[in-house]
Amino acid sequence: ILPDAINAMIDSLPPTTGPAADAAGRETAPRVLSRLRAAGGRGSVIGPGAARIGVTVGVGVALGMAFGVAHAYWIGLTACAVLQGSNITATRRRFLQRMLGTLAGVGLVFVLLLPQPPVLAVIVAVAAAQLVVDLVISVNYGLAVAAITVLALLLVHLGDPAADTASLVGARALDTLLGAALAVAARLTLWPRATAARLPQAQSRTLHAVAAVLREHWRPGSDPSREVRLRHRLQSELLDLRAIQTDAVGDTLRAPASDDLRWSVTATVDDLAVLTLALPPDRPAPSPPAAEPVLTAIERLSEAVAAGGPARLAYLPVLDGYPRLTVGLTTLAVTVTDVAQR
Repeated sequence: ILPDAINAMIDSLPPTTGPAADAAGRETAPRVLSRLRAAGGRGSVIGPGAARIGVTVGVGVALGMAFGVAHAYWIGLTACAVLQGSNITATRRRFLQRMLGTLAGVGLVFVLLLPQPPVLAVIVAVAAAQLVVDLVISVNYGLAVAAITVLALLLVHLGDPAADTASLVGARALDTLLGAALAVAARLTLWPRATAARLPQAQSRTLHAVAAVLREHWRPGSDPSREVRLRHRLQSELLDLRAIQTDAVGDTLRAPASDDLRWSVTATVDDLAVLTLALPPDRPAPSPPAAEPVLTAIERLSEAVAAGGPARLAYLPVLDGYPRLTVGLTTLAVTVTDVAQR
């Protein structure tokens, strides 16, 4: 039993498709150009992310110069590094790792330079720090930061051996604290909902890719090589959707309750995509008159998801031999309508 909103008649509307495919499933624009348009379009997280980093780095360096900090760029550098976290949860984690790693690094540098070692010993320590960075940076960011701090301070010492060690490590610790705190404040206040705003477009693109694969798979005389390319495109869109979903969940610190329903849309879209990718090659294809209503329903659901509106379908077709696909479409239609009514 579907809500009344799903039973609204729109049979007079022509079937439409996604930006990268026409009614026959043919790609109408180069993939790269389509990606570039999406990156600069409404709901893209790239613009807000770049602007957030630019503003924060600029403010950090300006504050350092205004207060006469010797290494003002350290503040901006730290802020930029912390803001590489793709969501609020990751940013806070990087803040803690950056602070703990920096404190460990400056402490180690203070111990290393306290006895005033010869230049050769410092060079060996620099090489060891670089080796540690290369070994652990992909495993543990905090440990890598400790080694990077040692590397940076020892290089500064080599450039100016007469510099006071205590003031050098103290400045590094203070600049890191200021930069990391500024980054967290910026992530919480500058476009904090950018990732969640991108989620509907990712859901819509994945549904378009689902429709394209099904259309080619069910088309009489389909081209196997073309179907493989469309499957690869669907896999790419599905991976993007999962990554954006993960970041949206990571931004739940200030997320409204309605996001729970949007994330349930992601789960249903994910299920439809997996079902499409798992279609057995020997599964009998439906006849074109039976398949076209299903493809039209998927495309219209995709449009509804992108626009944030209800699923305006006259009915949901039942496709013999594809019960899970039918259930998935029904669940998606109900969920999309619930989101639009909130």
